[in-house]
Amino acid sequence: MNLVNNKSRHVKHLSFFGDIKTRDKQQLAPAGFDQTSVQGNFETFQKKYTLRTNLNYTNHGFHYYGLTQPEVDKDSIAQRYQLVNAHADIRTNRGDTGVFNVQTTIDFRYTGTASPMADSLKDWRAKEQGFNINGLGYLRSGNNMFYGNLGLRYNGYAYGIQDSILSLSDSGIVRKNTILDINPGIKSTLLNNKLMIDAGFRVSVDFAQETKAYFFPAITMQYALSSNQFVPFIALQGQAKQRSLTGFYQENQFVLPNLIIQNQINPYDIQLGFKGVAARKFSYGLSANFIKENNRAFFVTDTLISSGNKFTLVYDSLNHTKIEGRLGYQADKKLAIDLIARYHSYEMFNEAKAWNLPQAEVILNASYNLFDKFLVKAGLDLSFGRYAKVYALGENVTELNNQFVYNLGSVIDGNLTLEYRYNKRISGFIQLNNIASQRYLRFYNYPVMPISVFGGLTIKF
Repeated sequence: MNLVNNKSRHVKHLSFFGDIKTRDKQQLAPAGFDQTSVQGNFETFQKKYTLRTNLNYTNHGFHYYGLTQPEVDKDSIAQRYQLVNAHADIRTNRGDTGVFNVQTTIDFRYTGTASPMADSLKDWRAKEQGFNINGLGYLRSGNNMFYGNLGLRYNGYAYGIQDSILSLSDSGIVRKNTILDINPGIKSTLLNNKLMIDAGFRVSVDFAQETKAYFFPAITMQYALSSNQFVPFIALQGQAKQRSLTGFYQENQFVLPNLIIQNQINPYDIQLGFKGVAARKFSYGLSANFIKENNRAFFVTDTLISSGNKFTLVYDSLNHTKIEGRLGYQADKKLAIDLIARYHSYEMFNEAKAWNLPQAEVILNASYNLFDKFLVKAGLDLSFGRYAKVYALGENVTELNNQFVYNLGSVIDGNLTLEYRYNKRISGFIQLNNIASQRYLRFYNYPVMPISVFGGLTIKF
């Protein structure tokens, strides 16, 4: 019996053709960009199963504009990424208690960069394919849920021609990586559902140039007091984080397409804190994480292949402490306000700083929905204590542990979005970014656009 089918399609385009200047009003190289995304969704809710699918295509062209050379040939610093992402998950609905249910998730992605301008170098581009297949089986019995999770992650990255050299610092790279994940456990609720214990473990086998197996705890415990008004909790986790060109591009689009990619291993992540609700409209939380991160990647300015307007990677291990406080307010479905404050401490093993990562963050988001017709969203992002690695002394540069450290300064970024929903299928919006028009540095030599205005139309078919 067919219960519900939902379909939707979205098209979004953004573009910029202006100039970007430094805080000293120095014009930089051409900074135009265009980004078009097409997305389709389908979901069906059947009596015995639920299926959700998503397909997305993105075409993103931009320039490596971090040069004080406005006269540079824009084609020589141009780049274009094309990305395809597909997702599907199916969940059986055979019953709740005493019945074995299965949820299967499949993700696929493709990423490709533009070829160099010379036809003879058409093979010297980056291509990456990856997929994640995850199967979760679970059985509820009384106050217990027994579960087992089996996953397979693959990432295949290639740049140029394998075993070939384009220049002394630019050679072909091929890296294929597979990770097998096994995660069994039992989740129990005790003491009239006040105490929740999720106890399990995770084994990740990393098949790379050298096969390695990692064992991680997967334990969470929380106790609810006074109808969830105060809930203390503790968790002990760990993970093998598979890294990819796609992920690095999404963090920093100005990264080189030719990279030595290594996975990040977090042997442990200990989290403890409390959370709760008050007067039904307020929510709050305070937590601390103590994380061991091995082989974490950091962006640093490339000086071998580019003119200093692209980034490469350095890897280091660190002890990362994060303290986070949250406060939220929800008034029916009309008004929502969320405030998040974070403090980070990084104890590095080799590098002088955790390059580009903030020591403190404040994030404020608010939204207001009027009659489901007018939607107003406002956001404020603040970041402090960010540093970049440079290679010589200069203004805002200090020396630490025989390395040169550049102070990137603070981030103050306010955004406002106004949306009008004509009906369930058609809506229009106008978006104002960087309202304070701060020319803060996103990365070294990369100030952001001053205040910008985007508008668009969303049509669901």
